[in-house]
Amino acid sequence: IVPKVNTTRLAQAFESHIRAHRKGIRDSLSSRPTKHVLYWKKTAYNWLCCCRQLPPSFDETGQLTTKTNFGELYFESLDSRDLAFVALNTKAAFLFWCIMGDDLNVPRWVFADFPLDLGALPADIETGLVVMGEPLQRAMEAAVSFKLNAGKKVGNYNLAQCRSVTDLADEVLLRAMGLDAATEDLELLYVQMVRTDFDGDRE
Repeated sequence: IVPKVNTTRLAQAFESHIRAHRKGIRDSLSSRPTKHVLYWKKTAYNWLCCCRQLPPSFDETGQLTTKTNFGELYFESLDSRDLAFVALNTKAAFLFWCIMGDDLNVPRWVFADFPLDLGALPADIETGLVVMGEPLQRAMEAAVSFKLNAGKKVGNYNLAQCRSVTDLADEVLLRAMGLDAATEDLELLYVQMVRTDFDGDRE
């Protein structure tokens, strides 16, 4: 994997964090199905979609239909699931994918390799992130966008319209990861990578 970063400071910040913290989201994942599940959309454009409930989709008759382009992440505990729910919908997670991914596909490792040790977060950081889960859930439910595909209305959560919540999570997350010194570089990279008018429903 060849990381694609926009500044030396950002590259050094990520490298320093990863060297110092060998664990990541994968260390909180379960190897078997549990009731603590997150779903993720396997393709992306301007945001990653990681959700506690699948977005609605409707067939040609207006009936709810099954989503097919989502995978599952299972967690050992409810707290780790809710921490991951907030963390993996931030700009930080999106930009990690931009740096390490292929700008289209979102394989499981993108989330599993995200360098955040959920089990080692200070209590105040953990609490601060967990309490953002419900506001984020409400924001996502209010930001469902639909695309027509062969007569079907396929729904997705527009995370770009939820940044009022996730920006607060980014502040907490970047501080916890020791990346707050590179915040300006991350914001610059976000502006460079995202070019769509978010008033529309394009992903």
